[in-house]
Amino acid sequence: MSENLTNITVVVCTLNRADQLAPALESLTRLETADHFSFEIVVVDNGSTDHTHSAVESVSPGQATTIRYAYEGRPGVAAARNRGIAEAAGEWIAFFDDDQRADPAWLVELLAIAEEKASRCVGGSVQLLLPKGCDRQLATACRPLLGESPQLEAPCRYGRKMAPGTGNLMVHRSVFDEVGCFDEALAVRGEDSELFERIDAARIESWYSPRAIVLHVIPAERLHDDYLIKIARLGGWSPAKQDLMRRGRLGVLVLWLARVARALAVFFPRRLWSLVRGDRESALAMRCRIAATAGYSRCLLSLLGPKRFQVEGFRA
Repeated sequence: MSENLTNITVVVCTLNRADQLAPALESLTRLETADHFSFEIVVVDNGSTDHTHSAVESVSPGQATTIRYAYEGRPGVAAARNRGIAEAAGEWIAFFDDDQRADPAWLVELLAIAEEKASRCVGGSVQLLLPKGCDRQLATACRPLLGESPQLEAPCRYGRKMAPGTGNLMVHRSVFDEVGCFDEALAVRGEDSELFERIDAARIESWYSPRAIVLHVIPAERLHDDYLIKIARLGGWSPAKQDLMRRGRLGVLVLWLARVARALAVFFPRRLWSLVRGDRESALAMRCRIAATAGYSRCLLSLLGPKRFQVEGFRA
């Protein structure tokens, strides 16, 4: 890479999704570039047993792009992303998922907001690409479970009410030097939000650009109720750990009681009323909110009493 250009590494972590990975990489090879930056793609294989390696080799890089393959045997996406950071040659590191499609101007817009706001951490819009012919109107509460970000019209600062996700994120290398990399102890979910907690605590401004767009491909099986409920339950785990760290044992118990009270007083009645009205999507949304409360509760119990309450697949 030329020393006169801003260098960006796009890290794509993958596990047994070879058929989805190839079109994701192809969308990256079609990215627009400005005169003042270049980029490379680093694919981190997190222990795949399918034809991931050959899928990477099948994609022809763009004229200004190289594609490199790295294997990371330690399980967990946090370990894979950390390997990507270690492999990256760029001063900026962008994260992209193996089941996404990049808008051609994605990197151009991320770098533009970074330069405009003098920010070392920037993200953009993640929009859902539902199966062809699907006209389902998912409830607002369910769409983030599939990876959709808030759809805002103007740039804004990230904060506690809105945090970036690693499906559309670009971070300057100096940020990792300052706050550390992804927490590999978070084996289930939440490693991206936990990283942002540290970035925010370090008073590093982070900005959102609505013009930096990626599409998240949603296969039909992810629209099943059981899948959405499972994701909602898992999504409650990371906030429990973060709340315990911020508020302490007494504070988090008060917050937990408030969450349970809200589920009993608000979500359950709304779900019943939605079922009575025959509003399937609203009923599912309330069921997912209840599942998130259950996941939060299970995680909190495992944190407060790890010997008595053990949650399979979760490490605090």
